[in-house]
Amino acid sequence: SQTRNKIDKIRNYLFGSGFEDPLTNAEQLSFLFFFYLFEFTDKNNINLNKNYRSIFNGNSKINNSQNQRNKKDYIANDFFRWSNWSNSLTGNELVIFLRDEVFPFYEAVTKKNNLNILADSRLQIDDPIVLKQTINLINQLELQKSDEDTNGDLFEYVLKGLKGQGELGQFRTPRHIIDFIIKIIRPKINETIYDPSVGTAGFLVSAFNYIKLKNTSKRLIKEIEIDGKNKKVGVGDNISDKAFEILDKKTFYGNDTSKKMVRLSLMNLYLRGLSNVSIFKKNTLTESFDRNFKLNKGLPINGFDIIFANPPFSGTIDSERITEDVKVGTSKSTQTLFIKHILNSIKNKGRCGIVVPEGTLSNDSAADNEIKRQLLELTEIKAIISLPSGVFKPYAGVKTSILIIEKGKKTKNIFFYKVENDGYLLDENHDIPIDENDLPDAEEKFFSKDKLYQ
Repeated sequence: SQTRNKIDKIRNYLFGSGFEDPLTNAEQLSFLFFFYLFEFTDKNNINLNKNYRSIFNGNSKINNSQNQRNKKDYIANDFFRWSNWSNSLTGNELVIFLRDEVFPFYEAVTKKNNLNILADSRLQIDDPIVLKQTINLINQLELQKSDEDTNGDLFEYVLKGLKGQGELGQFRTPRHIIDFIIKIIRPKINETIYDPSVGTAGFLVSAFNYIKLKNTSKRLIKEIEIDGKNKKVGVGDNISDKAFEILDKKTFYGNDTSKKMVRLSLMNLYLRGLSNVSIFKKNTLTESFDRNFKLNKGLPINGFDIIFANPPFSGTIDSERITEDVKVGTSKSTQTLFIKHILNSIKNKGRCGIVVPEGTLSNDSAADNEIKRQLLELTEIKAIISLPSGVFKPYAGVKTSILIIEKGKKTKNIFFYKVENDGYLLDENHDIPIDENDLPDAEEKFFSKDKLYQ
């Protein structure tokens, strides 16, 4: 809680200093977190891999002559350690060095790892005093003393400060709702996992954490407090090197229309130890995910084993822009078109956990009826779990349900459950923990549903 208070202090400081856009601030802080943590990631890599070569060996060419030191046209890479430049530079010298040397240095590093985290990135906290004070506040977090999961959780806490929603109606899915869906779907190693509206990668992170927990020795499982609730976490010590390579390179996939979201999701996953995931910037509703695209990007040709999604609710797309493979009658609704994309993207016997607005289930338009027909006939709808209004506050008050489906079977029986309380006060902020929580009971009854049908 002390660390979260310190992050709040940084956010409030940036806002009060004239940097008022929360998304830009989150992105800028993510860059600074990345530079800070890379020093310790590099050290860990040296200890774990004898063939690893530190990024801080050697020299780099100077990009801006104002940064020349000792009349040399290069900089020793060792100076790119956060602990060196952040503690020794101030004023305009700090701004210029961070802008013209640090950003390009780390962009080159991430390109070597086939990441595009820092592609076209730039420093926007360009006030020397504000930048130095922000760096000082980050140093006070002492993140080097924390493990990957803790730092990832802190990063997600930065992202939690994002208010408002994008032009397509996207907004952040609460962590406990994501975790609930993950527990229902039960992902495993060797299954491909996709989120077509990835946002900040909450579903992918939770799936990875679930897999790690299931592959952790009992003695190494610990219970920590997150968002006012206790949660079990594991280190994944029983995951072999080969299995981890599969998790890192051939398991997690995502897509988003926002370049900033793609970047933030990659940052979030990197802080969890996943440096080779595939997140694309593509509009799945206006650009086809055809066979050639899948082949070029290394996507599974026959579809994904698992899809998690909280698709945009309230957006619309111009009908002439909608790609043929996601059309549902004359619908221009993003929520309907996204469900069609999900049905196209899941493999036979694949499983999905999807958040949908209540209107998708209750509306009587031709397009809504058609997508419901396809869900009923092309998939087995295993469960419809109704969530209370207010779950998505402060972003939206829309009433939603969770669909649990499996492709390739027709629907026979559906498990219905109405959640009255989700463990948090259903007020404007939806962040105060309460004892009343129907989600554990919903999970238990879902897995005993066969007995209910007898």
